[in-house]
Amino acid sequence: MKHEKKYAELNNRELSALSSQIAMLIKSGISVREGLDMIGSDLKDSRGKELIGAVAQIMDDHHTFSSALKETQAFPKYMVDMVKVGEMTGHLDDVMASLALHFNHEHELRESIKSAIRYPLVMVGMMLVVLLVIIIKVLPVFQQVFQQLGVSMSGISKGLLNFGEWMTRDAVGIIVVLVVFILLGLWMTVSQKGSLVRKKVLASFPGTKGVYQKIQQARFVSTLSLAISSGINSKQALEMIAEITESKEIQKKLKQSIILLEEGENTQNALTNSELFSGLEARMVAIGFQTGNADVVMRQLAKQMAEEADEEISRKVGRIEPTVVAFFSIIVGIILLSVMLPLMAVMSTIG
Repeated sequence: MKHEKKYAELNNRELSALSSQIAMLIKSGISVREGLDMIGSDLKDSRGKELIGAVAQIMDDHHTFSSALKETQAFPKYMVDMVKVGEMTGHLDDVMASLALHFNHEHELRESIKSAIRYPLVMVGMMLVVLLVIIIKVLPVFQQVFQQLGVSMSGISKGLLNFGEWMTRDAVGIIVVLVVFILLGLWMTVSQKGSLVRKKVLASFPGTKGVYQKIQQARFVSTLSLAISSGINSKQALEMIAEITESKEIQKKLKQSIILLEEGENTQNALTNSELFSGLEARMVAIGFQTGNADVVMRQLAKQMAEEADEEISRKVGRIEPTVVAFFSIIVGIILLSVMLPLMAVMSTIG
């Protein structure tokens, strides 16, 4: 039985909660199928209830949990693959618990990025509003004063006055352009294709490239830790991660590691020789594999890299705020001086 209906996808926080619940139910001796009924009955969100019900119905058609997740097309391929590994190895409870931590980390990382950029955007918006009020409302008042004194504005103030008049005259067209940009921003945030475009911009833009790479590196290490702890061999784990990683640079290094593994190289050397890890990180990875604690080391590295990404975001935001304030302050100061100095000269002549 094929289910063609398109179901709404769950966000990282919802995926984390679902994975955690299923892990606890399995550890309590309850089957996944029974657990889905229990989870669905407690859900108040109709969207989530419908999705869980669909997974349960597909499992009733003699499907495994992983194939049911895949058939709904509402769950990440990474999650489907890891659940399949958990079913094959008999460690589905551990896999689901690890997935809960993974998606919770993804949620926290995304929220951290949002909160970091929210304040600068609000500040820039407020500054722009103040600047536009000065240009559109205040400068025309000064223009009337100048006309009453028998002179006219010149230079920067005149140019800004003309700009304000143009904005007032063509307000409809400007609003249309702003709406287009807003819709474009929403498309890049909500749409899957738009999200890919946004990520390409972040990956190539000099101001965000470094942070983007740190975030992708943290995600790669976190995923590798989960894959290793789930019993997947190194080659399968790297192949799986190469399919889902968003960074072309990391994907290229992963493929090089896979080639080294196929040539007989051990995992730790394959990871370091392909430059996926270097310096202290490479030594930690080597110790992890030598002691049989590679998954633990990977989790620690992922946490450290995520913290470094957060710190880098904070540093960049910290530099943006004073720069924006200084820029708009200078602009406003230039506007006022371009108006006040000629006005003072006229007044002194009259006096």
